[in-house]
Formats: sequence, structure tokens, C-alpha cells
Amino acid sequence: MVRPATIRSGRFLVTAVAAAVGALLAGCGSGPSQATSAVIVGNTAVSLDIVQQRVDAVLAKEPAAQQLQQQHKLDQVSRQVVQMAVWHELARQGAAREGITVDENQVSQLVDQAGGAEQASRGTIYDATTFRDRARDQLIMMQLGRKYLNRLTVTFDITQVGSRQAAVDKARQLAAQPDQAARVLQADQAAGVPAATNQKLTAAAAPSYALPLFGVRPGTVVAYSPQGDTSQWIVALVRDRHVDPATPANDGSVSPQEQQDPKQLAQVGLRMLAPLGDELGIRINPRYGLWDPVGMEVAPSAGEAEGFEIGPAGPAT
Repeated sequence: MVRPATIRSGRFLVTAVAAAVGALLAGCGSGPSQATSAVIVGNTAVSLDIVQQRVDAVLAKEPAAQQLQQQHKLDQVSRQVVQMAVWHELARQGAAREGITVDENQVSQLVDQAGGAEQASRGTIYDATTFRDRARDQLIMMQLGRKYLNRLTVTFDITQVGSRQAAVDKARQLAAQPDQAARVLQADQAAGVPAATNQKLTAAAAPSYALPLFGVRPGTVVAYSPQGDTSQWIVALVRDRHVDPATPANDGSVSPQEQQDPKQLAQVGLRMLAPLGDELGIRINPRYGLWDPVGMEVAPSAGEAEGFEIGPAGPAT
């Protein structure tokens, strides 16, 4: 079933890991300008004007958005529109690279299961036209998730801290001296902190809060607060990211009798697009905030992001 990005008073929530708004994106062969773009993904830009048109359309049809405007919180809608455009472009390019195609009959079936485009788009940033694109993107992400669910394994060292600043300090320590991670985490264990080294986890077995570990290069330190609990931060050094060769047992093929959770598939599929976003580069116009690679979303500021990464080359948090 398609779960749309839902508007709620006081907060604009994403309730599915898929995106649409195909009409927003326009390739720019000569190189897009950040000054006139809301977001640039690689060489593909979404203009400020187009985002404003989409926000105006949402405002015209959704009472919840009108309430956000009255509360001076309409920027939440703008960030959501930009975020959905990023997801859509990553899904489009990811499908091309992975050789994934979507049958339009499947798109129609998914839309029908949601009650039809008109009904399903109510209370969301979509309309009856763009909702179909949104369903197509979800199918792409589900196929990506199915392809890698049983093949992708990460190896990591992990610990916990109690604040964002402590996470920054610990992440910098692990990134600066990854060869000393075992010593650092042993000290954490001695202090009663749940910490461990050389942990292995497959995408199929991963709880949702562990998925950020699957979308980064080996040598990257990832720090984030699971489920938005800012009193608990996970800090992990990803040692290895391994994809097993496809076999009949793990290639994602399923019989009609087998069931796989569509939500899990889409979540894993979205995370598989994170390395592509890192490769292409995602530039958000500062008026909307910045790209949060951990949350795969647009955050108002670095301090409000779900987390941060320090890559092998050591970029700042």
C-alpha cells in the first residue's frame, strides 16, 4: 500500500520511504545555478520557482498546510517538497544504474490499492497527477531493497553517548584514530556503556534504527539519535560493507507464497540510494536548510539533523 507524505498540524511528516514530483526536475547540461535552484542533485536542478508553485498548490488544497502558514511554519512544507524531489531524482538515477524497470500496470495497481490517486493524495504534498510518480518511485525502492536485502552485510564498531556534543567528540576520536577504536570502546564497556567491536549485521536482520550504517563507505563514522531521542546517540565506525554475489537463494526472487514486508524493502531501498547521493552531490539552497545524509532528508540546520557522518577523508560534522 502507498503511504503518502502526510501533512499534520505543527509538523510535516514523511510516512513512507518513496518520493515523486517528477515534474519538478529538469536536467541542466551546462551546470545549474545554486542561486536560482532550490536543490541540485548532480547536474539536475529544481528551481526555486517550481518549488514555490508546488508549495502554493499544497497550500490551496490542504487545510493543515494553511494552519502551518498561520503558525509561520510553512517552511516545513517547502522542505518536504525539496526532500521529495531529491528522493525522486535518486530513485530515477538509481533505477537506471541498477537496471530496474517498473511496470506501469504495477504502478496502477499500487495506486488503486491506496484508494485511487485523488483520494490517496489528500492530506499530502501530492496531487492526483504526481501521486502516480510517487507510487512509481516507491516500487523502484522496493525493488532495490529486495535486490540487496539478503546480500548486503556491514561490519562495524559501535558505542553510545548521551548528547550531541558527546557524539561529535566520540565520532572525531574514532575517525582520527580508527586503529584505536577497540581500546576506546573497551574503555566505554568498562564504564558500563553498551559498546562492541567487529559486529556484523545483514540488511535483512537490521532493525530500522540501524539502517544508516548500510549507506556509507567503509571507514566512515556515523553518529545519530535513533527515533529522534536526543538523550541517546549511537556512534559507529563502519569497517566493511560487503555485497555477496547474486545467487538464486539471495537475489530477491520470491515465489507467490513468500511474503516480504513492503515497508522494510522500501526502507532498505532508500538507504541503498545514499551512496549515489554522496557520489552525485546534493546541494540544498540555504533558505531550506541542508541535506542530512543520515536521515535522508532536508534538515533546517546542522543542529536539527538526525545525525552526521565523518568520512574516511575526515570532513567536518
